[in-house]
Amino acid sequence: MFRLVLSRTAKTMMLTVLVVMLVFPLSTNRVEAQSTVVSIKPERVKTALNAVFTVDINISDVTDLYGYELMLWLKNSVLQATKAERPAGHFLTPVDPDKIFVAKWEIKNDYNSTHGRIWLSVILITPEVGKTGSGILARLTFKGIKEGITPLTLDPVKLSDSNVNPIDSTVNNGLVAVGNVITVPDDYSTIQKAINSAYTGDRIYVRPGTYSENVVVNKTVSLIGEATENTFIDGGGKGNVIIVSANGVEIRKFTIQNGGKQPWTNYGACIQLQAAYSNFSIRDNVLRNSTLGVEINCYNATVANNVIKDNYKGISMPMSGGNITITGNTIIDSIWYGLEIIYNNNSSTVFHNSFISNSQYQFYAHAYITGTVCVWDNGVEGNYWSNYTGTDTDGDGTSETPHIVDVLNRDNHPLMSPYMQGDVNHDATIDIFDCVLAALAFGSVPSDPEWNPHCDVNLDNAIDIFDMVTIALNFGKQWTNP
Repeated sequence: MFRLVLSRTAKTMMLTVLVVMLVFPLSTNRVEAQSTVVSIKPERVKTALNAVFTVDINISDVTDLYGYELMLWLKNSVLQATKAERPAGHFLTPVDPDKIFVAKWEIKNDYNSTHGRIWLSVILITPEVGKTGSGILARLTFKGIKEGITPLTLDPVKLSDSNVNPIDSTVNNGLVAVGNVITVPDDYSTIQKAINSAYTGDRIYVRPGTYSENVVVNKTVSLIGEATENTFIDGGGKGNVIIVSANGVEIRKFTIQNGGKQPWTNYGACIQLQAAYSNFSIRDNVLRNSTLGVEINCYNATVANNVIKDNYKGISMPMSGGNITITGNTIIDSIWYGLEIIYNNNSSTVFHNSFISNSQYQFYAHAYITGTVCVWDNGVEGNYWSNYTGTDTDGDGTSETPHIVDVLNRDNHPLMSPYMQGDVNHDATIDIFDCVLAALAFGSVPSDPEWNPHCDVNLDNAIDIFDMVTIALNFGKQWTNP
């Protein structure tokens, strides 16, 4: 039997090409429209687990449409596409049924580890004439396979007229909620009303807007915004913006702002996790302009991938019961401390964070620790400290000289640039050099000579396709001051 044996160089080239292929299909090259609109209808769908439903891809106000190509992306952990069809009377129906060419009509629910893709392309054949007006391009059938939320994202959308000229268009994407999902403001006008009506385990999805309220989360729910750029919870400059007093609460994808910002007269946190509760997840938020970004009085919590800025203290742990993981956060422009930990039982881990320009006064610091010993790195990579002056002698993006937090605490592997997931060489840019490093180590585990721990992006002790996809999804990003 013939067996193809590839050199390490050939493998690297093939894997690098794979990464590039993964990167560019997910790029956004949308041309803003003048009048034509391509949209998902209905725009919002709420469905039960395992239920089957359909949506249409519609086009409106188009002139002389002769062909189209579009891709639709969905989270394959939540939905599976089961059918794509052109219903009777669809917009591009030819006069002569034989005068239409289907260039692509494909469903790939496993396009990659996170997303499914539907790729559709149809072209009329002469002597057919282009279509003008509005109608349905395609009808899609889906099944909800897991409780959660997924966008239905059309990208790219390419339209051509009969003279092979591109037609500009605007795209209106869709959103699907599967299972026990409450939507604000569709179901309830405020976040607090949604919480009051929720049951244990419900997901509360909050659509874009500014919600001026001080929220108490006293049930085990997931509170999920659409995006930090457009979904705001504003405390109006008083008290805590969100108080969490239940186990197992998740808060994601909000900008939470304007709690009380007078430490002695109007104290407030963007999020306060109260004592006697546990198992919290605070991820992917912007927390700003309060006395505290996050106040942690509980045990068993993860605070990850947040931007915490313009507070007196970024994260404060005055009464924590321990087992707290703080990772992937950018903590910037705190007036006093970026991180404060006081007597929290020595079981907190702090790594992959970026501490930048904290402490406006000389006697404050990025981190203030009392009576506690924390873990400040994962054995290979620690945190970025903007006041650190050490050097990187071997060029791997981390310094060989520890950053001293205090007499009991030290970061043994401080980063030389702010942390970004997928930035393997820690140069504040995710580019082809990161792809090549990961490709060289692809398939390795810690006992292998090719092992490069910096390439183990998801920290599972294996450098595999999941690490490559993570790099690909972040390809082209450069660190900028948030």
